[in-house]
Amino acid sequence: MSEQLLNKILEKLDTLQEEIKEIKKDVEAIPYIKQATMDIDERTTRIERTQEKHERTLDILSRRSIEQEAELRRIK
Repeated sequence: MSEQLLNKILEKLDTLQEEIKEIKKDVEAIPYIKQATMDIDERTTRIERTQEKHERTLDILSRRSIEQEAELRRIK
């Protein structure tokens, strides 16, 4: 093998090693990303439950308001 070819191979190897280091850094973040995703999912579920409760409460209050208006009209 010529020295020029060997140098090209070594350069390519260095490049690959740098890319592997970058990939390892990215992979290290995966558990944190998973945890953040789970936290967001949990918060979203809680928000949805709260919103459903609020919708039911608003529905009940609307019905009461309509019933009270009807009762007031009957009284007049």
